[in-house]
Formats: sequence, structure tokens, C-alpha cells
Amino acid sequence: MKYKSLLTIVLVSVFTIALSSPVLAIVDTNGTSTESDMVEDPELLYPTTSTMQITPLDASDYDNATVTDSGSIYLAGNEEVINSDISNDVVFAGSQVVINGDVLDNIIVAGGAVEINGNVNGDVLFAGGMLILNGNVSGDVRAFGGSLFINSETVVGDVLVSGGQIGISSRTTILGDLSTNGFNTELNATNNPTTLGAAENMDLPFNNDSVKSMVSGLIAGLSVFALILSFLMLIGSVFAGYVFIRIFPVFTEKTLETMKKKPGESVGYGCLTMVVGIILILVLFVSVIGIRLLFLLMVLGVLALMVGGIYARYMIGRMLLERFDKKNTGRFIVLLVGTLVVDLGLFILGLIPILAIFTGTISFFLTMWGMGAIIYNKYNSMKS
Repeated sequence: MKYKSLLTIVLVSVFTIALSSPVLAIVDTNGTSTESDMVEDPELLYPTTSTMQITPLDASDYDNATVTDSGSIYLAGNEEVINSDISNDVVFAGSQVVINGDVLDNIIVAGGAVEINGNVNGDVLFAGGMLILNGNVSGDVRAFGGSLFINSETVVGDVLVSGGQIGISSRTTILGDLSTNGFNTELNATNNPTTLGAAENMDLPFNNDSVKSMVSGLIAGLSVFALILSFLMLIGSVFAGYVFIRIFPVFTEKTLETMKKKPGESVGYGCLTMVVGIILILVLFVSVIGIRLLFLLMVLGVLALMVGGIYARYMIGRMLLERFDKKNTGRFIVLLVGTLVVDLGLFILGLIPILAIFTGTISFFLTMWGMGAIIYNKYNSMKS
């Protein structure tokens, strides 16, 4: 429980810093703050604050809650209801919370939905899905979310809200500055929901079919962009592989010959090299002296895997073209054919649910085939 409460504090602190940043805040140019900056009349909302009788909170009344000596409550949960008055802050992270009691300091919420029915003598900081604010606020309201509804009679401080659907009731008086940024903003709303249950039954404009179509179109566009980017990266890898083959033609031919004549040994040497490499990385990682060699070993390992993949695709392309009596085809075309066959084949295979699990295995053994042939040749040359 303590760890979840600590996680609540950390998560909400991040949102607090974000919501308190200059992007969503008005900063005093003199760098000073007075009591009048926050509340023009400290007794406007709570004329008898000093005499309020507040029953001490019991953390056992809530799951995953921590109550401090000063009266603040740190709470994490799925569906929580706070009926007690709070003598300090309310900090919540979770799915949903309804706050019915008055809060004598700040409310800080990072979650799916929050309904605030009690009065707040400090600030309201919110980041999440939906905010319904019914109580009066002596400080600022800073909120970022999907749907934000303010039904308070009075907000003494500034209101800075950004979201998809924003509704500020016609009965709400804001004594500070108002700043809104939303897809659909209504400043004199008459049909704001006052409870989370009522909001669920509403056909919110931000959730209408046109917006859903826009989002679907955006996702489709991003998918096409990702596909084009993948294709460009594929062509780039072909050019890089071709340059490598042109620079090391003798080395390439020896490796391809081993791959063709000794495919089993090549795959075996590749897998063995992977196991030894992983063990070496772990040993170097925990050692003080070897830590300097770790980066070099990892770079060499990545290069070996890349070259192994290039040779595997080149070999596939050569074998296919030889089957069609195209033995004199240029190296670039051979590598291009092999790359397209392998990568497009794996892509299509990944679209079939039953066969998708084999794509990673096939790609792994193809890479081991090429890399293992390199290790095999190197090992035998050292022996001789």
C-alpha cells in the first residue's frame, strides 16, 4: 500500500510540475507572490474557515491511501469517493474519484475522471480524461484533458484549461483571467453535465462521428507514412549492403561459398557466437575493468548481425536468380531481389495469425546463417 501511495505522489508530482509550467501559468513579473494574488477576499468562500470542525481522516477507509499529519490525503484507486472534509491537500492518481467534501488547500488529480462537488480553498490541478467541477474555488483552475466542465458559481483565481470539449457554465463567475484551448469550447454553457454518470449518457461533440472519422483518418495516414518510411529504410539497407559487398568482394565470395556448402555449420557457429557474446556482455557488465570493452563488443556484435543479414539476403537472391538461369546478374540486383523476397515474405507471413509467430524465428536463423559463415571462416583461418 505504501509503495502504491508513493507512486501516486510521484505520478501526480509530474503532472503538477507540467500544469504549473509557464505554458499553463501566469507568472508574476516581480517574482513575488502575496496572499491577495491568490484570493482577493480570503473569506469569500470560507467566511468561517478557522472554526470549521473537520473530523480526522482514517486511511483505512480508503484502499491504497496515505494520510499525513497535516491532513493531506494521497490516494490511488479505480473508483474512489471522498465524503469527508480535507484540512489540507487531496492528491489522487487512478481511474475515477468523486470528491464531495470541502478541501482547505489544493486538489491535484491525474486520472481518468474526477467530479468535485465540494468547495476548494486552494488550486485545482487536473490532467486526465474528464473533469466536472461543481464546487467553488478560491485559487486557480488548471486542467488538461479530454472533456472539462466548470459549473462553479465562483472561481477567484485564473482558469486555464486545454482539452477536446470545454464547457464553462453561464452561472460561473471567474474573477481572474480565463484562458481556453479546445476543439469545442462553450463559454456560456447551459447543458453541462454535473455528474460523471450524466456525462457518460451525453453525446459529447468531441466524441461525435466526425471527430472519430478524423482520428481514424489520422491513424490511417500515419500507417501509410510508416509503411513508406519502412520501404525507404529497406532501400537504404540495400544500398549500404551493396557498398559493403563492393568493398569486400573476396571476403563476400568466401562467406557465400561457406553458406552454400555448409549451411548447418554456419547456423551452428552463428548460434554459438550469440550465446558466447551474451555471456561476455554480462561478464564485462559486472566487472570494473571489462566495462570499457563492453561498448566495443556490443558495436561489433551489432555490425556482425547486420552483415549476417545482408549476406543471407544476398544468398537468397543469388539462389533464386540461378534457378532462372540469371547467373550473371549484377550484385545490386541480386541483393535487391533477395531483400525484397525475404522482407516482404516475412511481412506477409506476419499478417497470418497462425504463422506470425514464426517470422522472428526465420529472421533469426537467416541472420545466424550469414554471421555463422563469417565466424566459421575466421575460425578455420586461425586454425590453419
